[in-house]
Amino acid sequence: MLPHGRARGWNPTSQGPQSPPTRRPPAAGGSEHRHACLRSDPLDARGFPLMDPLTIAFAVLGMVFLMALLMWARARRQIRQSGIPDGRVVYQDTDRRRKVERPLVSPSCGLTGKPDYLVEAANGLIPVELKSRKCHRSGPHEGEVAQVTAYCVLVEDSFGATPPCGVIQYADHSWPIRYTLKDRKRLLHILDEMREARNSRTVRRDHQHSARCRACGYRAVCDEALD
Repeated sequence: MLPHGRARGWNPTSQGPQSPPTRRPPAAGGSEHRHACLRSDPLDARGFPLMDPLTIAFAVLGMVFLMALLMWARARRQIRQSGIPDGRVVYQDTDRRRKVERPLVSPSCGLTGKPDYLVEAANGLIPVELKSRKCHRSGPHEGEVAQVTAYCVLVEDSFGATPPCGVIQYADHSWPIRYTLKDRKRLLHILDEMREARNSRTVRRDHQHSARCRACGYRAVCDEALD
């Protein structure tokens, strides 16, 4: 039978009075100190200053504005390099990523077309046609002049304002095309001749360019083809 002291859990190795356990001083950077720093320190865990939502919003808006400004400057530089006259581009049919522009229509002339650019300059609306090739030494071809003149007619009939001129922009040169009432009448005369030729059973060759004959789709059945 165990002694009464042992039955109560008495330990013979610690019969003497026991000293209270020693308490270690709180180490520097203890939990209470860390909590205090988190509540009052404006720095995050990595040492960077915390930003409030309003500051972040202004920073994002600034970045968006800067990107838009750079894109605008790039577009303006491309327009200047293309030789387009100074002014505001109100019509564009060269960038396929943009919304497709509606064609210009002249019901009275039976004419429809889409210029590459339409620029609102200080002296009026100017149609611009872009050509990837270099300009010939003798100047634009007759068909190219007629094409830009037709754009001038479309602008005049669609907007009610006579354009001062048209522009053909080649890879190496910008060529202005005059537009007057005489030029308009000459183009309308050409359109009438084209309609008559379309309804005719026999169409005569009206040029002396062998290269045009070689590229013509009717060369095989044409008895006036040039060698």
